Amino acid sequence: MAIRLSPRRSACIRVIRVLFAAPVTDVVRARMFRPFKKLVLLSFLFHLTLHASEAAGQDSQSPYTERVRKEFKFYPGGKIQITSGLPGNLKVVGWQRASAVLEAEKVFYHMTPEDAKQLSKQISIQVRYTQIAATIRTSGPQQQANVEMNTTVYVPKDKTDLKIGLDHGDFSIDSVNGWVEATLREGSIEVKSVSGVSALTAGIFGGSAVGNQERELYS
Repeated sequence: MAIRLSPRRSACIRVIRVLFAAPVTDVVRARMFRPFKKLVLLSFLFHLTLHASEAAGQDSQSPYTERVRKEFKFYPGGKIQITSGLPGNLKVVGWQRASAVLEAEKVFYHMTPEDAKQLSKQISIQVRYTQIAATIRTSGPQQQANVEMNTTVYVPKDKTDLKIGLDHGDFSIDSVNGWVEATLREGSIEVKSVSGVSALTAGIFGGSAVGNQERELYS
């Protein structure tokens, strides 16, 4: 039984037979493989560009954030101690309420949300308090340059004493009347509208920007 091929397929088969049966000179070989070389080069460049785009997308992805809020009763005349071993800034603001509120934001850079959630489980915010005394401590894995914790604490404006300790970050305080003691290893200190006595010490990489206050500074 004879099989009849279309003219186009027959022509293709004849060309293949000629290419593989005839002696291949350098000129013929160069002409034969020139289109294949271009195809391989274009394919390589395409995959290289795609890989670079994916890498750039990973580097430029938005930071993953988690927010924490804690509130507790706290009356004027008390003392709050805040310490943090994680990088990040701390802001303390005085207000006319008999309570304290902590608002923290965990920020994770250059990692997937899944990895950030796993790492977030290792970061703790401990709050212990009575109506006139409270301690707030944040801790987590050491040497995590791609994680920071930014915190704002609202406290009674009148007669609230503060003791602050930060390893890496800036500290600012606004509208608080009371004794303020702050020690920073690395960071700067900003004080606004504070009445009372303050002992503020910043590390060698920081400084102090002082606003409207009555204070004493010890370095």
